[in-house]
Amino acid sequence: MKLPKLAQRWSVRWRSANATLLRLFLRLVPSESHRLFALTLIAGASCGLAAVFFHLSIIGTEHRLIDRAMSASGRSWIWWTILTPTIGGLLSGTLLQYVVPGARGSGIPQVKVAYAIKGGRVPFRDAMGKFLIGVLQIGTGSSLGREGPTVQICAGVASTLGRSAALSRENLKRLLPVGAAAGIAAAFNAPIAAVTFTIRHFHHQSEGTFRHNQLHQMLRNSENTKPRVKAGSQKLH
Repeated sequence: MKLPKLAQRWSVRWRSANATLLRLFLRLVPSESHRLFALTLIAGASCGLAAVFFHLSIIGTEHRLIDRAMSASGRSWIWWTILTPTIGGLLSGTLLQYVVPGARGSGIPQVKVAYAIKGGRVPFRDAMGKFLIGVLQIGTGSSLGREGPTVQICAGVASTLGRSAALSRENLKRLLPVGAAAGIAAAFNAPIAAVTFTIRHFHHQSEGTFRHNQLHQMLRNSENTKPRVKAGSQKLH
């Protein structure tokens, strides 16, 4: 009984703090176009950091789980190499079935649906679920890539920022590919490729209305918010 009450209490405090920050933000930046401009910078930096943290978390989990399983002594490495991805897959499947079903899929189709149908709304819960389950699955040896999860995670961060700043549906949709491009640029150290990747996946969803200022925002954030990771960790999983 205490845990639900504690969670409810923290939820009320979080909403109150968010409302206070929103009122302050609206007072400082009353124009929505100016808020969108500020959020492109904030989303670019936040998504870049989130993408690199996701990548480093995968590397750390691989080192602690699947790498150790494959280097176990004697012939036990065979069993550990089989069991580690099996257990990781079972845990991930359970979480996807009962805890965060919105984190299912590769990530990119889900963001396309959010962009085309849901007005740019990607629940933060789904983004966090994708982060944790992606780290668990890839870190235990599943044959998966980090590109799709990175897009959904960063789109979730950008969408959460946009909703917190009370952006309109149209501007929230504009912010979504900005976050996705910044995340891809940071994860792969490829700013131009990140922009072309995002345009390829989102342009046809916008029925030819991919505006010049939206492209400019993606270019700026992809170039300026790409934290570096070690060259040796640039392999695709």
